[in-house]
Amino acid sequence: MHLVDGGLAEAMPIRLVEEMGADVIIGVDLYWKDYYRYDRNVSSVLERTYRLMLSKLSDVDSKTYGKNVIILRPRVSRLDTFAFDTAAETIKIGETCARANIAKIKRMIQ
Repeated sequence: MHLVDGGLAEAMPIRLVEEMGADVIIGVDLYWKDYYRYDRNVSSVLERTYRLMLSKLSDVDSKTYGKNVIILRPRVSRLDTFAFDTAAETIKIGETCARANIAKIKRMIQ
């Protein structure tokens, strides 16, 4: 099952997934960005504020709901979420992030 909220109600639907009986929850936080490399105009500041809030909410959710939760944060800061022409590169970055956390994921599912 895939759940997508967009941060409107919860940054990550961890509580709902636990209530559904999940033993292990792997979330992916695409809101994480390198906040020091942005322009200093109003729209950029608002975007950084929103993304930072969602990323921090993901942290709170994962800490609140226990050890069966891992949040992966692939370093996609230089890529635009809606730039479909970079999808292959984005997927590769995600795969690299997952492989870097594979030992932790394996411990969680044992």
